[in-house]
Amino acid sequence: MTPEMLRKNAQPEKFTNSLRYISTPSSNARDTFFYSQEVGYLQSMKAHRSSRKGLDSFLFLYVWTGSGKLMTEDVVYSLNEGDCVLVDCSKGYYHESNEYTPWELLWVHFNGKNARAYYEAIKEAESLILSPADPSRFRETMFELINLQEEKPPCYEAYTSLKLTTLLTYMLDEKIDLNLLHAEGDEESMSVKLRDIRRYLDEHYREQISLDMLSKLYGVSKFYLCREFKDRYTYSILNYITTMRLNYAKELLRFTSHSIQEIATLCGIMDANYFNKVFKKTEGITPTDYRIEWFESTKSADVLRRSVRK
Repeated sequence: MTPEMLRKNAQPEKFTNSLRYISTPSSNARDTFFYSQEVGYLQSMKAHRSSRKGLDSFLFLYVWTGSGKLMTEDVVYSLNEGDCVLVDCSKGYYHESNEYTPWELLWVHFNGKNARAYYEAIKEAESLILSPADPSRFRETMFELINLQEEKPPCYEAYTSLKLTTLLTYMLDEKIDLNLLHAEGDEESMSVKLRDIRRYLDEHYREQISLDMLSKLYGVSKFYLCREFKDRYTYSILNYITTMRLNYAKELLRFTSHSIQEIATLCGIMDANYFNKVFKKTEGITPTDYRIEWFESTKSADVLRRSVRK
C-alpha cells in the first residue's frame, strides 16, 4: 500500500480519518516474537485528544506531518513532523493534535517478551521523544509494517517481529547519537575516537591493554571512555577484548593442533588456568571439550559427505 492509498483508504470518523489493523497473535508469536496488537494511520481533521491507560502494550508513534503534544508519566512533550516516541501504555498517556497544524500519525501497539527490556534501554536517553535528522527510515519501516498486516504473506508474524525489532533498533541507534550529542566535547570528535579505539582493540587484542593506556593514548578520561564505549557498542572495553580473544581461541582450537597453554598465550592470556575458567564461564564447556565437540561434528560431516558421494 502506497502512502497515497493509505490516505485514500482511511475511514472518516468524527474528528479523524483513520485506518487500523487489529491483530490476535498466534501462541507461537506470543512465545517467540514481538507481535503487533494493532497498527495504523490517523489523520486529524481538527484538534482532538486521545487517551488510554492500563494497557499491557507499548506504543510506537511517528508524526508523519503536522504537530501536537503527548503526555505520559506526568510529562508533556511537544511533537513535530518526523518525531518518534515510545510509550509504556500501562502507565497511561494522552496525545492531542495541534489545532492549527493537525497531524498525521503512523502508529503501532505491540508487545513481546523482550518489549520491556527494549523500552527500558531506550528510556535511558534524556527524553522519550526522538527527533532524528533523517526520519525516513522510521517512516518507511512503518509503511512496511502496515503492508504486512494488509497482505499477510507467509511468515508474516515473523516479518512483523523483524520490522518491530528494526524500529526499536533504530531508536537505540538514535539514543546513542543523542547521548554523544550531550556528552563532553565535540560529538563528531568523540564518535571518531570511539571508532578508532574499537579498531585499535580489533588489531591489538592479543597484547596487554589497560584502560590507563587507552585513556592516555586517546586523551579521554577512563570513566568517560568506559561509559561511552559501552553505550555505543554494548560491551565494556574489557569484555570486548575478552570476546575478541575467545573468538580467536575458537579458531585455534578448531583449526590447529596447538596445546591449550599455547592457545591461551597466543590469545594474550598468560595463565592457562584463567583461560580455561573464562572460556568455560562464557561457553559452558572447557576449551578441550569445545575442540572435541567441533572435531566430532566435522568428522561426522565428512563421513556424511563421503557416503553421499558413494
